[in-house]
Amino acid sequence: MYDLALTEKVETCLSEEVVIEYLEVLNKDKFSRFASFKTKAQVVLNKLREIATFYKTD
Repeated sequence: MYDLALTEKVETCLSEEVVIEYLEVLNKDKFSRFASFKTKAQVVLNKLREIATFYKTD
């Protein structure tokens, strides 16, 4: 799935609210002991922000 999104074979759609929620979850204490996972997840999220089509939610 990530391969499809990161190689832009599918269109990734996000909202700023979803990105904020992802960041909030990644910053929870339970992930602090998995530094490499957290770093990799932030890299993926940053890439998704670059390639995604953003939509406003009401």
